[in-house]
Amino acid sequence: MRKITFALLLLSGLLGFTEAMAQSPGDTIVVQSLNFQSGTRDTIVHFPTAPTSYHKVYMQYSLRCKNAQVSTGTNRNLGCGEWDYSCNTYLHDSTHVDSITNTTPEYTISGYSGNTFSYLSSPTYDFHQSFQKNVSVTGTPTDTSAPVGSGSLSLNNVLPTDTFAAKTQYLFTASELSAAGAYAGNIDALTLNVASNPGQAKFFRIRLKATTATALSDTDPEFTGFTEVYFHQTQFTTGANKLYFATPFNWNGTSNIIVETSFTNTSNGSAITFSGTAGGSGLVSKGDHDFNFDGSNYIEANTYKGILGNANRTVEAWVKTTLAGSAIVSWGTNATGQKWLVRLDGSGALRAEVAGGNRIGTTPINDGQWHHVAVVLDGNNTNNLDLYVDGQLETNSSTNAIAINTTSGANFQVTRGPHNNYIDGTISEVRIWNKALTATEIQDWRFKTLTSSHPSYANLELYYPLNSGSGSTIIDASPNGNDASTINGTIWTPTNGVDHFKNLQSVTDRPNTIFHQGQYNITIVTDTILDSVARQQHIVNQFGIFSKTGTVESDSIGLLSSNTYWDASPQNVYDPSGTQVSTIPVTADGTITLNDLPYWERSPSKFEIMSFVTPYGIGLDFGQEGKTWTFDMTDFMPILKGQKRMTIERGGQWQEEMDIKFLFVVGTPVREVLDIQQIWRVDYPLYADIANDRYFDPRDVMLNPNGETFVIKSAITGHGQEGEFIPQNHWLNIGGGSADFNWQVWKECAINPIFPQGGTWIYDRAGWCPGEATDIQTSDITSMVTAGQTANIDYGITSTQGTSRYIVSHQLVTYGQDNFTQDAAIIDIISPTRTPEHGRKDAICEGVKVLIQNTGTTDLTSLSFDYWVNNAPTPQTFSWSGNLAYLETEEVTLPGSYDLWNYLSGGADNTMHVEVSAPNGGADDYAFNNKMTTEFDIPEFMPADFLIMFTTNSTGNQNSYTLTDQSGNVVLSRNNLAASSSYIDTVHLALGCYNFRLEDTGDNGISFWANNEGSGSLRFRNISNPVPLKTFNGDFGRFINYNFTVSTPLALEDEEAANGIELYPNPAVGSFTVQMEDVKNAEINVFNNVGQRMELSAKAEGNKAVYNANGLSKGVYFVHIKDQTDKVIIKKLVVL
Repeated sequence: MRKITFALLLLSGLLGFTEAMAQSPGDTIVVQSLNFQSGTRDTIVHFPTAPTSYHKVYMQYSLRCKNAQVSTGTNRNLGCGEWDYSCNTYLHDSTHVDSITNTTPEYTISGYSGNTFSYLSSPTYDFHQSFQKNVSVTGTPTDTSAPVGSGSLSLNNVLPTDTFAAKTQYLFTASELSAAGAYAGNIDALTLNVASNPGQAKFFRIRLKATTATALSDTDPEFTGFTEVYFHQTQFTTGANKLYFATPFNWNGTSNIIVETSFTNTSNGSAITFSGTAGGSGLVSKGDHDFNFDGSNYIEANTYKGILGNANRTVEAWVKTTLAGSAIVSWGTNATGQKWLVRLDGSGALRAEVAGGNRIGTTPINDGQWHHVAVVLDGNNTNNLDLYVDGQLETNSSTNAIAINTTSGANFQVTRGPHNNYIDGTISEVRIWNKALTATEIQDWRFKTLTSSHPSYANLELYYPLNSGSGSTIIDASPNGNDASTINGTIWTPTNGVDHFKNLQSVTDRPNTIFHQGQYNITIVTDTILDSVARQQHIVNQFGIFSKTGTVESDSIGLLSSNTYWDASPQNVYDPSGTQVSTIPVTADGTITLNDLPYWERSPSKFEIMSFVTPYGIGLDFGQEGKTWTFDMTDFMPILKGQKRMTIERGGQWQEEMDIKFLFVVGTPVREVLDIQQIWRVDYPLYADIANDRYFDPRDVMLNPNGETFVIKSAITGHGQEGEFIPQNHWLNIGGGSADFNWQVWKECAINPIFPQGGTWIYDRAGWCPGEATDIQTSDITSMVTAGQTANIDYGITSTQGTSRYIVSHQLVTYGQDNFTQDAAIIDIISPTRTPEHGRKDAICEGVKVLIQNTGTTDLTSLSFDYWVNNAPTPQTFSWSGNLAYLETEEVTLPGSYDLWNYLSGGADNTMHVEVSAPNGGADDYAFNNKMTTEFDIPEFMPADFLIMFTTNSTGNQNSYTLTDQSGNVVLSRNNLAASSSYIDTVHLALGCYNFRLEDTGDNGISFWANNEGSGSLRFRNISNPVPLKTFNGDFGRFINYNFTVSTPLALEDEEAANGIELYPNPAVGSFTVQMEDVKNAEINVFNNVGQRMELSAKAEGNKAVYNANGLSKGVYFVHIKDQTDKVIIKKLVVL
């Protein structure tokens, strides 16, 4: 068998193994998923498929700032992303099922929100009283007739009773009236001549208005200021029909007059034909219907995606509502700059919004009246938006500028929108144009039906008049066929004739009209007419659940029936002012109780294999190679097989570049991993939904009959202001009763090894810190359950408050047999190392720190260590004794003797090797987990004499610092420091390795932007040179841990001081020479990188001293030369 060393951070020896090649214990298969150039966070990973046993599986998780660049305060996402985001990695596995209970309404009833619904299967009505004036003439002392028009045209648009309702207006000039014999004073009646097809006009009204207009305008019509002179149910007969006014109209003799008529019938009939004359000015609006929105229904285009990118566009519509904040139209993707939404602002004004930017008008349009609105984009930014209300350009109340880049997302919708802001009201005449209409075009066409005569008709993309009066299919009246469907109910209501104002048509003929003035003896009787208004119909859908237990599919929700019903509450009678005056009882056909149906949602399991939060990225530099964390994935071995989909989600996936590898180490596992399963679907609920078991209901879990150990692994992170920054206790309960496991989800961030960062990186958080993985809580439930039986498992939070959300993952791992009786493993090398997770712990001057684990079922009481640097021929040894139970771990410090560092390389590549053997003095059951290596960096160098200069901020009492040598002896210590004070310590150090540690008990360093404590400073400075040797960043959280050696200065050699001293050959092989005056009386010593003096033989000849370097390892050394004046010159020597 071959022994392949598994190096956590040394891949060069691993990448050559394929699945077919790597079959021997210790071999490693490397599976690459993402790399730094990957343009996706949703990929297929090809895991091994051969039936090979693996001792361990690791994930190497690397992050690099984009293109290895560094973000700045002005370019905040140049490198690492500015903000901390959850960045969780999921593996999708269809052999396991995630499930969650949910509910769905048994009934949906459009336009209804109560708990019980009493209904009728036939229409019901409300009734509105109208007080109509029935005028009877008993005598006519005088009657002056003023006929205008005597033509023989047959006109069908005067009272177009072929539709159910209409309004017409005709203009009569003062000159026409005077010429016909009319005079200033009351006009008392009109006569209209029916040429043919007589009929009834119900709720027939005549209203008159004096005007200065010389023609009626379909771009700026007049609908206010009229006097109602006639209102009655009217039967028109063939011939002259004289209509006496209940209220005379007083004409001043000089103004023109608009005569407006309207009617509302119950249904379409045949148009009454009136005699008329060509010429004149008139307007007709007829047959209009309204599509009503009840706060739950909406319209969605079948395929139309709207106008995309930053192309110019115009949106028009008529809107009538009292609900602020509601959506009018929308399309696109709900992401920054990519959404297009026209809605009412919370203030009731018109608002155009693109996600991250908006422009808001000032005119309230939520007053229950009809308003024409238009939004025009002429440019590529919200600054280029114009808002129009009722044809007038709005004054903007605010603008949040952002570039517009609408993307293809949701289909075009009338109301609802991406935020479910349904309107309660009416929308009509929806028009979408792919150009910026002019103000004139908007003003001229808002009242008119669109035709091909519109100057921009070729740019019309969509036109929904919304006036057809029936059907759930909305036909696009543009040439483009962008039809739509109504969703959650179709509510059409007819528009009364008196309320018509849209879809105006201009006419140039008028009915022959006789105006009557005189004295009349009349009797007026008020008739009370009830106008029946059909109540809203309700679409009642009943649903049932069809179980799909045992599959990966969710239970089906099926439509059982769909019926149209009407509300069976008493029918109301209203007076003309809208006040209810009485009710008419009805008998219900039945009553529906609205309940929820429980069902199961299922999907392939989405295993959370990593919960990570990205760091605050401004100023952060991960270097060209990035930072690499290593995580043990062994418990996921049952699903790390074959092709699996891997996704990285929750917002932070694009903050940095990612490289993710999986390392499969061939061999025997410590114990067999039989299965892993999600107890509940990984979710992100509010605290209230956790408390009421909406997401984490008590689950009955069937346990594997072959399982010997059952462990729940929990990864939880809190979010929201209270969820993130307030610690809470979470619990697990097995089998009912009180909680069996209770732990606080909290993580200290001031010791974060990724520092300094931007933002509030030092603040402790619920289960996470920026730039770190989430803590895992392990709960062994073996003693509480029985293999092959069902275990009831419940999870909850003790309490919380405010805005609290939690990302929660609970995984049940089932282990089989234990494979080793007497075995020990080295789990990690903590120091020295380059791994980011141990960046704060690295203390090379204190020796070698490793983590060991007892991987045999026999208690571990003794263990032998061999450890060495690079290619040292003889390892250092250490004997450990203690007492570790099965799977327990312990951190062990191995002495850092001088001999250990003899084989350091002066370059960047130094490797620490650690190997364990002889557990309990006997044989080791498994040799392939005994060795580990890691790369590390040698400490920086300091001169023997220098200054430590420290200035406190306003909380100096929180600070202390200590300088210790490699034996742990305290060289210098300070505490009880005063606020805003400076301290200078002069140190004289022997050659060797040292550790300087600065503590801040406030956990916010000595310079942190968010705390009002001022700024302190720390630097090391040469005694004679004011240039700092080392300046420390004050934003360090809990502590600074700095290792250095005393052997050579950081700066370049002082060439002037070195004049007359030569060191050659350099690089040297076998020997080197120091040449200087009086070399025999000079003190010359050679030191390695960590300050250890090398014992070398030398031979002096004249002004030269020749040193034998055969005993030196390859690397960098420092030659210290002290002359007779005690001046010290240090020269760097490279030995090959």
